[in-house]
Amino acid sequence: MPDIADFRVEDWGLIEYPACHEEQLAYRDKRLNNEIPDTLALLEHPAVITMGRRGDRDHSIINPGPVPVVQTERGGDVTYHGPGQLVGYFFYKFREGEAVPDFVHWIESLIIDLLSDFGINAVRHEKHIGVWIDNGQSGLSKICSVGIAVHHAVTMHGFALNINNDLRDFSRINPCGLNSSIMTSMAMLCGNAPRLEDVKAALMAKSAI
Repeated sequence: MPDIADFRVEDWGLIEYPACHEEQLAYRDKRLNNEIPDTLALLEHPAVITMGRRGDRDHSIINPGPVPVVQTERGGDVTYHGPGQLVGYFFYKFREGEAVPDFVHWIESLIIDLLSDFGINAVRHEKHIGVWIDNGQSGLSKICSVGIAVHHAVTMHGFALNINNDLRDFSRINPCGLNSSIMTSMAMLCGNAPRLEDVKAALMAKSAI
């Protein structure tokens, strides 16, 4: 599996989902043609609900209100994106012998390592993709969603890490088919909530490119 130090990390700022999706398709094709190295784009989205390939609109969406709903080609069910959430999209070309599940686990491990830099102990869930917080007897809370798509061995999409976004927006959906009450954020877990820009900078610093 890759090393984040070998990725070029770019800051795409705050970008509307449709425009970002077009940019993702362009970057995916550039990586396919070896015009760019393995790349990670870090960004925020204005409020948007995205459906993965396993999404069931009747079951997964409760009341979107004014938030647009977009169908995507990534894996997984439904999730919410909004300001205060750090989104990362990977454009990675698989090497021989590498598999999609291993890459998803690598993303989870990357976020677990990032959270540890801010004093947060996170774990993987044995049944559900993403990054979770073990609350002991009260169960697990989800802090980061993970979902990718692969086209000719090149990835797009990636992760959405809750930093200081308003978790009430998840009540519009059943995130990844689960109750919205499972969602948590760095702001909820840290006595002094980190700024999104600080979390972004910490992840960018892991790249040597």
